[in-house]
Amino acid sequence: MRTLPLLMLALLVACDDQGSGPPVADAAPAVDAEPLDSTVDFGDPDAAPPSPDAARPDAVTPDAAAPFDAAVPDAVAPDAAPPDAAPPPPPVTEVLPLAVDAAGLDQVAGFALLDPGDAVTFPVALPPALAGLDAVELRLRARVWRFEDGEVQVQAGGAPVDALLPGDGRARPVAVRQRTVDAVVGPEGDFERLLLPTAGLDQIVLTASGGTLWLRDAWLADPRAPLVPPSLDEPPPEPAVRIALGPCGEGCDDGAALTAAIAAAEPGPLRVDLAPGRYLLRTPVTIRRSDVTLAGAGDATELFWDPEAEAPRGAIMFLGRGRAGAPLALPAVAAGTRRFPAPGADPWPTPYARYVSDDFGHIPATCINGRDQEHYQRHLGQIVRVLRADGEGDARQLVLDRALNLDIPAEANPRLEPLELVERAAVQGVRLLANCPEALENPRFARPECANPAVQGDAAILFEWVAGADVRDVEARAFGKFSVELTHTLEGEVTAYHMDHPSDYGEGGAGYGVHLITASRSIVHGIEVVHARHGVVVDFGASDSQVLGNDLRDMSQALVDVHGEASRDTLVRGNTFADAPLAVIVGGGGNVAHCNDGPRHHIDHNTMAGITNSGITVFDETRQVFARHNVIQGALFGLTVAFESGDVHAVRNVFEGARIPVQLATAGPVILQGNVFADVCSAEAAVMILNGQAEIADDNLFCPAP
Repeated sequence: MRTLPLLMLALLVACDDQGSGPPVADAAPAVDAEPLDSTVDFGDPDAAPPSPDAARPDAVTPDAAAPFDAAVPDAVAPDAAPPDAAPPPPPVTEVLPLAVDAAGLDQVAGFALLDPGDAVTFPVALPPALAGLDAVELRLRARVWRFEDGEVQVQAGGAPVDALLPGDGRARPVAVRQRTVDAVVGPEGDFERLLLPTAGLDQIVLTASGGTLWLRDAWLADPRAPLVPPSLDEPPPEPAVRIALGPCGEGCDDGAALTAAIAAAEPGPLRVDLAPGRYLLRTPVTIRRSDVTLAGAGDATELFWDPEAEAPRGAIMFLGRGRAGAPLALPAVAAGTRRFPAPGADPWPTPYARYVSDDFGHIPATCINGRDQEHYQRHLGQIVRVLRADGEGDARQLVLDRALNLDIPAEANPRLEPLELVERAAVQGVRLLANCPEALENPRFARPECANPAVQGDAAILFEWVAGADVRDVEARAFGKFSVELTHTLEGEVTAYHMDHPSDYGEGGAGYGVHLITASRSIVHGIEVVHARHGVVVDFGASDSQVLGNDLRDMSQALVDVHGEASRDTLVRGNTFADAPLAVIVGGGGNVAHCNDGPRHHIDHNTMAGITNSGITVFDETRQVFARHNVIQGALFGLTVAFESGDVHAVRNVFEGARIPVQLATAGPVILQGNVFADVCSAEAAVMILNGQAEIADDNLFCPAP
């Protein structure tokens, strides 16, 4: 993202000229309730469950995010007893596993795929311990790649109830929640967990409604008990081939040595155990085979990057082939489709494909005037698995594991390209250090003069055309570009990763912690990035990206940059953001270089402090952005929506200490519902409109009593 233009300065001048902001005379009439499909929300699935008698706070706490489970429903957790009364009975720890009947459903890696309208039925025979409760809770392990994929209906004896699976791509256990406006508890609350009365409970029907749900396990449990899944996982298989390597010696290029050893290893899944020591990499460790894990001994295994030549791209590179044949022309594509006509008898040549089309639809001026790469690649990207071909001849269809959630007209020449990818590529337990000691002692966001200037054009780890990239327990310092880059990848994961002090901060394209570019279904969680340009960048048509529970702070630009060029379906949840001009920006770089973004970006349950400009920023004609349950403290602007952006829903956020909590500049509609403006006492003072439209519901709180 380039440095933001003069718009922000102009808005600040407007603030000075107009005090707390003009009256909200241009705002649309207040709305009483937001449509259900834009209010669904939930808290952090990582949070520990409360004690059975925990009480929900009576007042808003501006300096703390809304808890995931602030109370257990009274139906199963009675009010605390007097001090002299007997303590309440402990939670029932017994669970009832529910078998997922996947007959007639597509399956991937043990998950049954439910498209909208598909249902599974669970027969129920409660054991005595659970039957003795007034109500039980339905818990699931499901992979939710898009926020909307978690929208379901649950029927247990009565009418179907709108419900939500508050999950993500990690497929960890979650409790099903209600999904109606009336189920929201308090201005800072979440949707209540869905309780199923035990009386007469003999079956449960779960129906997908919002998108394709990946469902694996289900069980019933006491709502007071911890979210512990049944022990259903099998241990991963041991690798077929295991080799141990150490540094190759004084003056030797360990990059070339490791590359040769990996290429020469026997076929089969390979684990390379890197002994403690310092490995000198003069050329990249380049891996072009599947099922390879590089595993070090933590900080004791240091890979020192000191390249001999300019721009080798990365210290460790996993590289697949990419395009592997002629594309299949498609008719017009309707959003949500994952079955496509493929007449003929030739088998699909590879297990993978990607959706491709020519540019189409409204092209904002930011795209027309931007770089060609950004204009003509707005609709490239989403990689999918090809599950099988059904039928014969002209009736033959390809069945994919993922729908494209965009409508593509026939005139845009939609097509599927076969891909050949490296599969299951992992880097674990290593420390990567580039040869730029000057970067590590650099307190400013300025490009230092490096001992080896070549490192300023390189990443630490690069995955390109890879399915199943995995980075964990890794540290990277002093690299100039993107310390971890996932480009043209499927289901990559970066966790337990630390990056700080890059050797370049650039005008863009440098100093990023994790860069997702044309990446599909990526998870970045539990990482720490400090003193960089950006912590995470979601770029060039990346889809289904999830940024979860990270610590990102002390940066020269946005901590999370959802960059533009038609990236879509992003989830930014449960992060701690601090000390930067911007916390999260969606939709480009300020009307200078980047295109608008695609739809459905969700910014939930984040804490933002020390943000000098704007907490959440939506730019460049980006639509459908949902900001819920965020705590934004001390920013100049809490929420900025500008450059023709709109359909922004700000629901149950806490704004504290912002000079202007919400500003609109040629934007709208922006819906404000159930927010807490901790130190602003009127809508006129909370919302500044410079040519835009706001819909301000009457359930927002202004200057709430402590």
